Amino acid sequence: MIVACLGMKGGSGKTTLATNLAAGLAARPHEKILLLDTDEQASSARWNLERPEARPQIKTLQLPDAGLLKERFSDLESKFTHIIVDGSPRMDHLSTVTLGIADMVLIPIQPSPLDIWATEQLVDRVHKVKEINADFQVAFVLNRFNPNTVISKSALSALETLDIPIVKTGLKQRVAYAVAMAMGLSVIEYTDRKAAQEMSDLLESLDDMEQGRAPFIISQQENALKH
Repeated sequence: MIVACLGMKGGSGKTTLATNLAAGLAARPHEKILLLDTDEQASSARWNLERPEARPQIKTLQLPDAGLLKERFSDLESKFTHIIVDGSPRMDHLSTVTLGIADMVLIPIQPSPLDIWATEQLVDRVHKVKEINADFQVAFVLNRFNPNTVISKSALSALETLDIPIVKTGLKQRVAYAVAMAMGLSVIEYTDRKAAQEMSDLLESLDDMEQGRAPFIISQQENALKH
């Protein structure tokens, strides 16, 4: 299973999402995880360099080249149970190739008009992929989200018009994500229990999506984000 974390705006949270998913999956029995860093900034690869040896180890490959990615993904896919891609932050050839090889795309997005506008080109491309590949899955993951604020409620309404499902479990504004990142950890391995529960719930949502279930917000009134 290839899961790509894509975002078209700096600070969207794709590296946070990718590293935490990779670490959470790596802690499970019989999982062999590749964290594939296609972003030229190589933040995921750097995170893995900081990772303590006592933690479940994750293979990391930096591959910010569309041609090499296209050549190598079949061989890589055969060697790992999950490949988590920290994607390019631009709608370029590399992102196009990533969309072509991915089984699932998660789009982390913050509740602001700028972030929503920045993702419109990606949304258009995602819908084109879905027309070609009926098994292709995609969902928004709300990041730095507070469901009680006016701007968050407005953003949620705007996202619902883009015809892409929104995962029920969002990531709140928590210092734990940045601190854990600097230590080479996931928040599940850190001391913030609320952040750890958020990520555990998100991993369960990933499992649901892989099994064909739909862990999504149906409407703003029926959203199930945890407070």
